Order: sequence, then structure tokens, then C-alpha cells
Amino acid sequence: MPDPDWDHRARLSDDAIAMARRIGRPATLAIVLNQRFGALWGPRTLSERRAIAAEATKVAERVDDRTLAFYSPNFGAHAAMEAGELEQADAFLARAGAVADELGQPTLHWFQTVARAKRALITEAPSEGEQLAFQALELGQSAGQDDAFSWMATQVFVAKLNGGRLEELLEIIDERRELLPEGSTARRVADVMAATALCEAGHSADARRVFDRGLAQGLADLPHNWAALAIPALCALVCAHLDDAPRAKTLYTLIGPYAHRYVDMGPAWLGSASHYLGLLSATLDRLDEANAHFSRAADAHRAIGATAWLARTQLDWAAVLLNRSSAGDASRAAELLREALVAARQLGLEAAERRAGSLLERCN
Repeated sequence: MPDPDWDHRARLSDDAIAMARRIGRPATLAIVLNQRFGALWGPRTLSERRAIAAEATKVAERVDDRTLAFYSPNFGAHAAMEAGELEQADAFLARAGAVADELGQPTLHWFQTVARAKRALITEAPSEGEQLAFQALELGQSAGQDDAFSWMATQVFVAKLNGGRLEELLEIIDERRELLPEGSTARRVADVMAATALCEAGHSADARRVFDRGLAQGLADLPHNWAALAIPALCALVCAHLDDAPRAKTLYTLIGPYAHRYVDMGPAWLGSASHYLGLLSATLDRLDEANAHFSRAADAHRAIGATAWLARTQLDWAAVLLNRSSAGDASRAAELLREALVAARQLGLEAAERRAGSLLERCN
């Protein structure tokens, strides 16, 4: 588990990189570069991590170590997905997959399948990503990987979020989160996942209780790791459902600097940050601002073919337009909803299909 002290973690990694470069052994440098990627994983280091993965991949080509030739492009694929550079992600995944097939190591196949599931959750039907997540679980457990279940759970959560079936996870999320240490990153993520699932299931009072308890420490001390943007994004979903304006203000300042980015969640992906800013703006009754954020999120999702995420944005955007009721808003909302309805039917998003139909009735 990474050291929660960001400065200490970064300083140790800096020292390790400097030492590896002084030694001048390519294999050592590739190892340390890969380790640095994990140590610095968080939204504010995306550019650096992409450079790390690119360098590590080149260095690994010069050494006779096929394992290194897997890990470097595997990390590169995660960074490319976070950046929305899916062609590059696919190239990295193909490269890592060829090495995994060549070596036949169970752990490498697990890592590869986790990455493939994450990639599927961006542009494919949620059911496809969910299926790959369970395949990864089986591979990870066979390889003795302690993180296999939690990584699968994160991916299945995202699949069911877009599929409108989070209620199916309520019991297992509740059981698992109680086993996690209070205040840990994993526990905070599990708490907000539970609150999100309760909101989606219509259990607002229980969601409020879990949300308040999970955020008892506040939002000022979020970890500088893979969850640094994911936690606020999930909190934004809960805030919007609970109409929690005070927390929405805080969350807006946390997500705002990443408005033009996608939200990475380690083994999963949560779409455009602008979508969550749109939800928060709407919660704060800043409907013109929400309209602009949702427009940006829709463009971001459409640009990379993230159809399920685009449909989700279109539904929330249409709701804002119907509430704003300015000239042309109803017709624009109807246009968005008809497009979302087509996607929902194609991808099997039953909850999205129902919501689109309900909102379309308000357009008449």
C-alpha cells in the first residue's frame, strides 16, 4: 500500500530515479520507473506518468527482461485511458497482451484483463466490462492476488452504475466496507459507493446517513492517489441526489481544476469531470453554468465514443434544460433524450431508457 504521505512518497521516488540513472543499468531504471508510476498515481501527475510509461517502455526494449516489457506498456495503457487517448491505450494493451500470452504468467494475465475490463467500461456496453471484470477476478484469485476482489468490485460498481443496477450491490458493498479501516482510502471509496448505490435505489435517508458518516473527516484531507478525483466525483452524484448545496460548493472547488479531464479510478474510469461539475452547478441552482458543463462533457464523451457515458450526460443535461425552461430548452432536451434513448436500447441500459421516457413526457 502506498505511503499516504505524498511528499515522503515523492521524495523517495525522486531519490530512487536519480540513483537508477547514476548506476546506468537499463533494467534497474525500468523497474524504478514502473514503481514511480504507481507511487505518483493521481490526477495531478497525469502528464508525468504518461512520460514515465513512455520512457519505461523504451528502456524495457533494450533489456532482456520480458516481464518489464509487459508492465511498462500496461501502465502506459492506464495513463492513456485517463487522458482519453484510446488509440494509444489500445496500442499499449496489444503490446502488453502479446507479452502476457508469450510468458503465460497468471499475474500478468490478471493485470491485462483488469486493463481490458477498464477499457471496455469506457466505450462498450456495461455488461461487457462486467464480464471481463469477473474474468479478471478468477485470474487474480488463481494467481493469489489479494487485490483481485476489490479491483473487480470497483469495475462492477461502474458497470452497474451505467447499467442502472447499483441496487444489486447494496448488500455486498455494505458487508465489505465494514471490514475496511476507518479513514483509509479504500473505506472512504466504499462509503461513497454505498451512498451512491442507496441514492440510485431511492433510499435517500440511508444514503444521507452513510454519506455523512463517510465524510465525517471532511473533504480537505483527500489522499493524493488514484482516488483523489474519483471520491469527489462520486460525492457529486450523491450531492446532486440529496440536494446537498453546502458540500456541492466544496466539491466544485475540488473538481474544477480538472474540468477538461476524465476521472480515473485506478482499475476503472468515471467519465468526464465536467459531467460532475454540471451536477454540482445544478445542485447550486446555477443552471446556465450547468448547461455549459454538460455541453463540454457531452463533447468529451462523444469524441472518444463513450456512448453509455454520453447517454448519462444527455439525461442529466436534459433535466437541467427542462428545469431552466429558457427559450428552446424543451426542444433541445427532447433532442438529447431521443439520442440517449437510442443508446440506452442499444446498450441495454434499462434504467436510462426509463428515465429518458419519463423526461420526454415533460418535453411535451
